[in-house]
Amino acid sequence: MQLSAFLFLSTMAVCMENNDDPLFQLNDDVLGLIAFKSRIKDPFSYLDSWDEDDSSSCSWRFVRCNPFNGRVLEISLNGLGLSGKIGKGLQKLKYLKVLSLVHNDFNGSIDKLGSVRTYI
Repeated sequence: MQLSAFLFLSTMAVCMENNDDPLFQLNDDVLGLIAFKSRIKDPFSYLDSWDEDDSSSCSWRFVRCNPFNGRVLEISLNGLGLSGKIGKGLQKLKYLKVLSLVHNDFNGSIDKLGSVRTYI
């Protein structure tokens, strides 16, 4: 019994130190999007599907994920009437390729985002 408990705790400790663990990556995407959402106004509740209790953001409206690794590839929030400051939450989205925010009223700057190739 002691050996199995030791192995379990050792495995958990290694996983917690490894930021490439898929569970941590998915949570980073969720946390990043929730942080972004918390700084903006969404008068028509378009982002209601963005729930911090979800383990993945792939089922959320306006979010497209890579089907192989479950990471966020694209966010398209065109013309939703959103406003507010773009914070640093999007920096957690390491695999984000496309960020489309046209026809909204955002302010602030977009800091360098990992893999983003297209800002619209």
